[in-house]
Amino acid sequence: MTFACPFDKKIAEPESGILALPCGFGQVVLPLKRSPGGGSFFKNHFPGACHRRRFDFYRIMQSKQLVRTQTFPPQYSLEQIFAFFSDAGNLQAITPANLQFQFLTPLPVTMQPGALIDYRIRIHGVLVRWRTRIDIWEPPYRFVDSQIKGPYKVWRHEHLFEAGPQGVRMTDSVTYHPGWGPLAGLICALYVTPQVERIFDYRLQKLAGLFAD
Repeated sequence: MTFACPFDKKIAEPESGILALPCGFGQVVLPLKRSPGGGSFFKNHFPGACHRRRFDFYRIMQSKQLVRTQTFPPQYSLEQIFAFFSDAGNLQAITPANLQFQFLTPLPVTMQPGALIDYRIRIHGVLVRWRTRIDIWEPPYRFVDSQIKGPYKVWRHEHLFEAGPQGVRMTDSVTYHPGWGPLAGLICALYVTPQVERIFDYRLQKLAGLFAD
C-alpha cells in the first residue's frame, strides 16, 4: 500500500509496519500494523482520513478539538434545555456581539437531518457567510451540525444532553480545522483557537444567566 505525504513524496508501507514521514527537522515515525481483520492501522483507526489509498496527514495531525460542559439548575428539564438549543433563533442570543451574527435563512427553521441554516458573521473584521447542515438529530439527547460552507476546512459541532440528579448536563464538542496547509498549526495557535475558546466561554456565561437558579 502506498501513501502520499504532504510533501508529495510517496512512501511505501513496509512489512515492519512503520511509516516514516519527513516533517520539519526530521521525520515522524507512525505505526501501521495490520489488524487481524485486515487493513492498515490508519484505515482502522482513522477511516475518514484515508481516501483512495491516500493519507491526509494534516487532517489527522492538525485538527483541533474543544470540549465545554455545563450543568443547568435541576428545575429545568431535559426537554426544556434541548428545546432551547434546537431553536436556531436562540443562537444569536448566545453569540458575542462583535461577531455581528445575522441569520440569512428565514426563521423558524425546521430542525431535522439535512436541514440547512445560512447566516453571516464577522471574523477578524471580515464578513463571512456560513452554511450549517444538521447531520444528526436525536431529540432530546443529541444533535450534530457541520459547516459545509464557511471559513473552516472542517467544523463539526456535537451537542450532547444528559439528565442527572444535579440537573441537565450539556456537552459541546467541536472539531475544527482552519485549512491553510502547513500554516494551520500557527494560524490555530495565534488566531483560531483563542477565538473559538472566547466564543464558547461567552456562551457558558450567557447560558448561566439565562438559566439561573
